[in-house]
Amino acid sequence: MAKTAKPVPKPAFDDKPTPELATFAGMVGHERVIAYLRKAAALGRLPQAILFDGPPGVGKSSMAYALAKFLLAGGTDSGAAFERHAGKVARSLHPDLRVFEPSGPGGQIKVESVRNALDTALQMPLEGARKVFLIDPADRLNPSSANSLLKLVEEPPPLLTIVLVAESVHSVLPTIRSRSARLRLYPAAERAVAEWLVRRFGAAEGEAAAAALFSGGCPGRALELLGGKALADRDTLIAEWHFFQKHGFLALMRAAHRLANLGESTEDLLTAWTAWTRDALVAACSPGRPDLLVNRDRAEDLAAEASQYGARALGRCLECLIEFRADARRLINRPLFLENLLLRLGKALKQT
Repeated sequence: MAKTAKPVPKPAFDDKPTPELATFAGMVGHERVIAYLRKAAALGRLPQAILFDGPPGVGKSSMAYALAKFLLAGGTDSGAAFERHAGKVARSLHPDLRVFEPSGPGGQIKVESVRNALDTALQMPLEGARKVFLIDPADRLNPSSANSLLKLVEEPPPLLTIVLVAESVHSVLPTIRSRSARLRLYPAAERAVAEWLVRRFGAAEGEAAAAALFSGGCPGRALELLGGKALADRDTLIAEWHFFQKHGFLALMRAAHRLANLGESTEDLLTAWTAWTRDALVAACSPGRPDLLVNRDRAEDLAAEASQYGARALGRCLECLIEFRADARRLINRPLFLENLLLRLGKALKQT
């Protein structure tokens, strides 16, 4: 059984980040986006309306705050000037940064807040090199506030940059979307996320690897999984896999029922089982190489499974899991899906 990692401080990375943590240097992945922002700013060609989109926890809000600091400091993210501007952003005291967030019972960005900001948009910056309007999330703009903002997006003042954040571009008013430069943020490599968790937050390697695996490459999601949850979830799912291996087809219905009633999503289940089976296959093909495993803390269990089933059966199981992962997002009936999955896996193991 894996050891429980020591408690790790978990500041919000996205969504919402603590603004003091948001810098280009602190981002995980997104190197091409950051390089583009730097180069465009240096050439004076940075779009005045930028829309960051991507899956939850990927770093959209953090990137928006990092860009705001970069622009307020005159196109730099280091030095005394940057630290001064970044400090004021962190304390929500910067006069040239206006943040629009949902408020009230409906959780919308109200038209009054947008209208009140229109006059300030025309004014010169007080301290920063530019003024920055940050709308997060942009899909919480109601029709009235979106239409008011549209006038500003169409004809922004020369020293204003509008930064929008959304999980999906399709949730943003089409007229605003079409006038904004879309920068999609994609999940980072799992290894990069795991290394970041170890380096920055002192997470144990096994816990960091499990959190990165379940996060799908989204650092914010990985942070939520620290403190033992990721390993506990993985061990629960692997225990169900071993339960089915032990009892076989006689336990198929029971195993499918147990899996269907777990709190973990079908995608998390398939992710855990795929990584585990991949590791067992690696153990079968390259024994004595725990450095190649995702689940290094369970190397002995993986070696035992590799010895019991062999590379050929494990390879068939892995092919099956990859195939079912492609179908998981079209899932309609979870219990039936899991029954079919276990039936296929059982046949693959029987052909040992």
